[in-house]
Amino acid sequence: MKELLSVRGRSITDTDIGLIRSLTDEYSNRSRAFISRKLSESWKWYQANGRLKDRACRDILSVLEAKGLITLPPLRTRTVMVSLPPSTRIDTQPYTETTITGHLRNSWQGSRNPPR
Repeated sequence: MKELLSVRGRSITDTDIGLIRSLTDEYSNRSRAFISRKLSESWKWYQANGRLKDRACRDILSVLEAKGLITLPPLRTRTVMVSLPPSTRIDTQPYTETTITGHLRNSWQGSRNPPR
């Protein structure tokens, strides 16, 4: 096995390139992140906390694609959530021309503390 290059502390060999090509062929309809997770699992490449090193694998995949050694699925466009302006509250109570008399304290009907 000939080492082609070293990325993120991992030596990449021609055997690794073959594995990556088979993964990209098999999962060509999936995202790059999905492929990087599969690659991490295949390599049994984990962080100290037990999580997959899929971010490091994504970096490796990007470098290999930039060098023309592999072809990755096209980048997917992200859906951007646009925050909408707050909806205006429509008062559904009918308007009445009732005159309010007396103190507000006496007319309080809420279950919480009445206004002071």
